[in-house]
This record gives sequence, C-alpha cells and structure tokens, in this order.
Amino acid sequence: MDFLSTLFFESPIYLGIFSIFLLGASLYVRRARPTTVGRWSVPAALGLILLLLGVQRIVTTERERIRTATQEFVAAVERKDLGAIRAALSPAYSADEMNADAMTEYLESVLARLRLYDSRLMRREVTVRGRDADMLLTARATVSVEGGIGDMHWGTWKIGWTKEGETWRITSLVPVVIDGVPFDSLRQLRPYVP
Repeated sequence: MDFLSTLFFESPIYLGIFSIFLLGASLYVRRARPTTVGRWSVPAALGLILLLLGVQRIVTTERERIRTATQEFVAAVERKDLGAIRAALSPAYSADEMNADAMTEYLESVLARLRLYDSRLMRREVTVRGRDADMLLTARATVSVEGGIGDMHWGTWKIGWTKEGETWRITSLVPVVIDGVPFDSLRQLRPYVP
C-alpha cells in the first residue's frame, strides 16, 4: 500500500515512469487492434495520465506533511529561530530525559556557538501509524563553530512525530550516526558539540 501511495500521490518521478509504460501499452493496443479498442486506447491513456497528475497535485499525504514539517524544522534551526523550533516540538516531547523546554534550552545553547547552513535532507523514510509516525532522516549540513570556517557533516537521525490537531510535531529526536560514528542519544553527542 505504501508503494501505491508513493506512486500515485507522492512521487512525480514514479508517476512519470508509470505514465510512460501506460502510454507504451496503449500504443501497443492501438497497433494490435486498430479498429476496435485501439482507437480509444491512446486518448484514454492520455486522459488517465492527466487525471493522475491532477490528483497527485491536489492530494497531500501524511508522509508529505511530515516531510514538509521536517524541512520547516531544519530551516528554523538554520535561522536559529527558537520560537519556531519550540513550536515544532510537541508538549509530549521525551528523549534523553528531556522534555520540550529542556530540548529547546539545549538547542539554544548549541546554536549560540554553532551555525548550521547548506542543509540537504537526503533519505526521509516515514512510517505513519495513525496519529504517530517515525522518521529515519539522513542529512548533511555545513557547521561553523564560533564563526570559523564551516565543515560538512553527515548524520542520520531517528525522529518521532505525533499529530496534534492538524499539525505534526516532534516527540523525540535521537542521533543514530554522525560522521560515521554511531550514537543512540544526545548525551553521547554532547562531548562532540563545542
């Protein structure tokens, strides 16, 4: 079911590939049966492709909403916008013995010395379970310490989400791998963050 949701609602590339195959099949049918079904196969295929493209543009899945919320959170971290960061965290946030306020304070202390920019979100695997979701995010960013020259760093993070009203908010943020070094909590990461 996730594949079909990705194909028809989330991925323009997958839908484009599907459309090419659909058009190819309709051209084959047109050659094989030019006087019956073949007359309508190409116009029907083109109509179906346009319909699918329209539906994909209109429908927004929960995974897409979470991916958008992730991009907004990363942008808030890059801007050092503590209000937007705090708004992205759920009141039910709980990771590394921190609640949402403690996590905001932690990020404020880190961002006072670091500048993150040029972030690129690579792998964003999202598993939605009703009003909760888990994301495995791989990203890279350039990090500058106290105004110095920035270095690029790669990391994989496990992010827990919950839907509060119509908004997805973060319930946990745990590092998995940073620059090839495995982690399982922010406490382990703290000695590496200036």
